[in-house]
Amino acid sequence: MDAQRPTEGHPQWWAVDRFMEDEHWEDNRAAILSIIDKTEAKEVLALLTAGPLEDLIHSASPHFIDRIEHEARRSSAFRHLLGGVWESSTSEIWAWLERARGESG
Repeated sequence: MDAQRPTEGHPQWWAVDRFMEDEHWEDNRAAILSIIDKTEAKEVLALLTAGPLEDLIHSASPHFIDRIEHEARRSSAFRHLLGGVWESSTSEIWAWLERARGESG
């Protein structure tokens, strides 16, 4: 099945938009973990990484470092998702992310 990616104006855009709202960091973290637990679909996980997870790490990481590290130790699927996050934050956050996903840095 070739799912259409929602763009602004699409009936499902609200879900994308919700992930971009800073006040929902905790809900976004919970949603990311729930999605990881429910699917192995590469397309879904790729979209999850290249957006919601990256935004959470780069915008909210000071608030979630401990929880992200814990999840990375607990879940190989989550650690795998961390591997898809692109460098786009401070050098300190990037070094922390590399450690959390098991890379030297």
